[in-house]
Amino acid sequence: MQWARAPDTFKREEASWRRMLVSQPPAQTMIIEQEVASMGGISERQAVLEDLSLRMGVLYDLTVPLIADYDVCFRIHWRGDTKPEGPADLRLEVHVSHTCMDDRRKPKKRFRSDGERPMEIPFGQWEHRGWD
Repeated sequence: MQWARAPDTFKREEASWRRMLVSQPPAQTMIIEQEVASMGGISERQAVLEDLSLRMGVLYDLTVPLIADYDVCFRIHWRGDTKPEGPADLRLEVHVSHTCMDDRRKPKKRFRSDGERPMEIPFGQWEHRGWD
């Protein structure tokens, strides 16, 4: 079933997709990398989440706030993907680009879930590097 054809089914707090495991065996460790590029340079920060047994609802709740306010691109690298190996079962990369013409549209409400829960992400400090 597609979200576009039955949005109310997917939006329900008790929707079964929220309880589905993201992978088998369940992902236990996830790295979230956030990068913001602006005219002043690039800022990056990272968080490591452990002991997850990651489910789709948690992945959704972690991802949506990171992409909700900006025109961003994001991707997930699975262990063994082309990304260099690291301590994580999966890696979520979020790339934001700010320009003098920022377009800060909110995602359409049809993609919001009634079961969405705020998630605390233990990010480290922002690291900044200029364009020199």
